[in-house]
Amino acid sequence: TEASFEGRPGQVWGWLALAAGVIHAPAIALALMNNDNPIAVTFDTDALRASLDGGEPIAGTVHLALTLLVFPIILYVDLVTYRWGIAGIRLSGYPDLRFTGQYPRLLSWFLLIGLSVLTFVGWAWVGTAFLRWFASKIEGAGVRFEFVGSGWGLLWRLLPVYATSLLVTNLIPLGLAIPGWTSPILWFITGAAELIVIVRWLISNTVMVKGTTSAGKAPETATQVTTTPAAGALADAAPGTATPAPADRPPGVPFPLVVESKYG
Repeated sequence: TEASFEGRPGQVWGWLALAAGVIHAPAIALALMNNDNPIAVTFDTDALRASLDGGEPIAGTVHLALTLLVFPIILYVDLVTYRWGIAGIRLSGYPDLRFTGQYPRLLSWFLLIGLSVLTFVGWAWVGTAFLRWFASKIEGAGVRFEFVGSGWGLLWRLLPVYATSLLVTNLIPLGLAIPGWTSPILWFITGAAELIVIVRWLISNTVMVKGTTSAGKAPETATQVTTTPAAGALADAAPGTATPAPADRPPGVPFPLVVESKYG
């Protein structure tokens, strides 16, 4: 099976532009209320920290309120992007795919992941549970998906990446007196490495399940056959007794049968 991606930027660029705008709204509002440079506060972490520490208390409150306000907006853009990304995947010989997850459930998952970060390592298991839910919401006619990765598998892959990110963005800049505006660039570089590691792991632990329906229908009655008991059978079992043959299907199993084949 060959996979390709046929999504087009024009299908989603407006939503991404909205996300890019609202994600910087808290920093811009903070800068304007403290008479600081909006560009510096938006892209320089040192300027943002200085504006929060030395500005008006009301400005910090507004910054926090806007940060909480833009979160559900960004999450909705994420949902739109997920649907666009899944719909753009083409698998040779298979129907189009779609993502059927809904916003309330996605919001609850992200809130749970945010709380799980406080447990230091519990986020890995919550994250894999989210990925299992996400895979179960990728659907197509006759196919579905499962995620089989473990919490340990996610944990040991991400911890080294996070440790490297903290080292690059905090210790190295402090030791070498690198300007604060370089932090986003360093985060981007380490984030790209993290993305490669995680995407490879996600794909290798995603299983496609294809359902095939058998033809025909179950017989109405079981066939009657004549059998002769083997030596050692019960004394009251006379030779030539007519006994029913086993049914062609176990009781309670729907027919026609659906056979699932897993590809991973």
